[in-house]
Amino acid sequence: MSNFSDLFPAGGGGGIGKTVTVGDYSYGNSWPLATIASNRLCVFGNPSGSGPMNSNLAYVTTADGGPTRYGISLQSSDTYYTVADITSSNGGACYGIYGMNMDKDNSVANKQWTFKITLDGATPVEYVFVDPDVVSGQSRGGFAVMGKAWEIVSTWGVYGTGQAISGQIGFVKGDEPALPMYRSYDATTSSYYGYWDNSNIDNSFNAIDAITASQRGLPFIHFTSSLKIETKSQVSTGDFWGSAEIITF
Repeated sequence: MSNFSDLFPAGGGGGIGKTVTVGDYSYGNSWPLATIASNRLCVFGNPSGSGPMNSNLAYVTTADGGPTRYGISLQSSDTYYTVADITSSNGGACYGIYGMNMDKDNSVANKQWTFKITLDGATPVEYVFVDPDVVSGQSRGGFAVMGKAWEIVSTWGVYGTGQAISGQIGFVKGDEPALPMYRSYDATTSSYYGYWDNSNIDNSFNAIDAITASQRGLPFIHFTSSLKIETKSQVSTGDFWGSAEIITF
């Protein structure tokens, strides 16, 4: 993909992580891979959460997803697909890694995500997310993410009224309290999860492109020479997508 050094001012970026300097340009808020992975999240609809879903991650591959988007369709179950395999002499930054499941059929079980990351030629590390069946033995569509370059817009529409909230906080639920996204922690996979449970809850899952993420000072994974990202779902019906937002320096 393209080099974006000329799009960022010297000393740009923010945040509290490590600052990476390449020539005259500074990129703020670099964090270790283990830290970025430590609050990874999977959210999904339980059998009652059958409302519409949308996403800028679905049906998008590397060729048509924009200059910082890497993406691939997962056509087979329990099979790793390479989302990105990058070599760069100046390194780069990965702002988000995503798994998007658009299959809302709750008769299909084991929609469990795993991300495998090879950073600068080191030993690959696998990060497993919670199995969405943990809540009620079944699940519908869902979203898995590592990093903070994302946003969910949750809407509630019933009886001619509408409500909406956006961000990384919760799912709107009419006049009831919002449902937290980071609702539970799964000690087996060391990951967080949340779920929506009403057919009137409609959700849009969206990645923030890496250029915007850098301008906002969002955290990133820094690679000095190479980065390989692979994703898989234990079960894939062909309606599953692996993606990442990355810039090279």
